Amino acid sequence: MKDEIVLVKLPPKVYEEYINGTLSTIVREAYNDLKKQYEDQGKTVNVIPECNVEVINLEDDCILAWYVHTGRMPNHRALKYIERFKKEVTAEQEKYPIGVRHAFFSVNDDGISSSVEKLEEKHIEKTVYDRFKLQEFKQCSKNPIYFIDKYMKIQHPTKGEVDFNLYDYQQDLINTYMDNRFIIARLPRQSGKTTCAAGFLLWKAMFNTNETILIASHQFIGSTEIMQKIRYAYELLPEFLKENIIEYNKHLITFENGSKIIGQRITEKTGRGWSLSLIYLDEFAFVNPELATEFWTSLAPTLSTGGDCIITSTPNAETDQFAQIWKEANSLIVDKNGVGANGFKTFSKT
Repeated sequence: MKDEIVLVKLPPKVYEEYINGTLSTIVREAYNDLKKQYEDQGKTVNVIPECNVEVINLEDDCILAWYVHTGRMPNHRALKYIERFKKEVTAEQEKYPIGVRHAFFSVNDDGISSSVEKLEEKHIEKTVYDRFKLQEFKQCSKNPIYFIDKYMKIQHPTKGEVDFNLYDYQQDLINTYMDNRFIIARLPRQSGKTTCAAGFLLWKAMFNTNETILIASHQFIGSTEIMQKIRYAYELLPEFLKENIIEYNKHLITFENGSKIIGQRITEKTGRGWSLSLIYLDEFAFVNPELATEFWTSLAPTLSTGGDCIITSTPNAETDQFAQIWKEANSLIVDKNGVGANGFKTFSKT
């Protein structure tokens, strides 16, 4: 078996400073700390420039250490930064041979120079990615339909754990979510609309950073049910797809990438003053009409400042808030994509 090699990958400017012997004290000490750590294990340590890594003939057995500068961050923020950094390089890892393992080397301007395990043990773990896992992660991160259809599990009332295989209209629904900011979908019961939403919201939170997603339902049990579907799907994902979790309960999931999913019942104050990336309204046609009107009015500032909105419901009445939004979206189509005058794209099962 070949001796294991550690390749420390530095950004071009830092690499130039390394060659010229002008590394800052903090960075030099951090590098020396990392170098000693691996040399004590009998490994060879080499430094390579980030921009030229593709020309390096990597051995089948080696560790590639990525340089991370966390600046003047407290440790808890530095850990989140490192997690985001790890996700950014995942796609690039695809070019490396199977057997290349990855460690992370961080520097903090406050005088803490260290390898990552000094911040938190689990972040120094060297995950072995085979080419299949890398390709799957990349595919899932770009395509929610692929992610849901291949990896989402649901709990069937009689069969227990089963795959959630999307019907064509469900794929069309998710594509509509992807292509539009505001969507209103009129769908019958037992059409899988909340399960589709659960899968899409989980995908959006895990594969995007700093997303704040609110699930609001006409009854508390409605949002709780959707959160349960999300938790069930998350827990049964393969480990290489899971985003790490900070908070995890019936009404809140907070991921280490800064994204969170919140489940609440609709009240006149739900979501008011929050900075929301996406709000999902479940069975909106069944909210008390006065409450629905007041809630919708209070939500307008959030939507006007960039938040997305998905509304799904079974039809209920001809004059409720859901019906009004639906009619306005259909009354005047303002672009070739079928978006209505109120900015909403309609969807119904055909």
